[in-house]
Amino acid sequence: MILITSAFILTGIVAFTSRKTKADPADLYKYYTSYEVKSGDTLWSIAEEYSGNGAYDRITDYIDEVCSINHLPSDTIYAGNKICIPYYSSECKD
Repeated sequence: MILITSAFILTGIVAFTSRKTKADPADLYKYYTSYEVKSGDTLWSIAEEYSGNGAYDRITDYIDEVCSINHLPSDTIYAGNKICIPYYSSECKD
């Protein structure tokens, strides 16, 4: 019984410590960059690449922001278009 209990506790500790932690947005700096849309890009694929670091609760929040700052009437983008995209970094770039 002690062996089984110990196995459960060890499994719980390993599972808890190996979780990915979400970055605290207060520790991040927000920047913007110009991005040239490539063939096959979607706002979703761009968001998957640039919305990391835990700054957004949902990927759709990032997409909504990109649409807003670029005055896009929909989430359709075309190869060759240049859009402004936000990204976060833990490094301060003065």
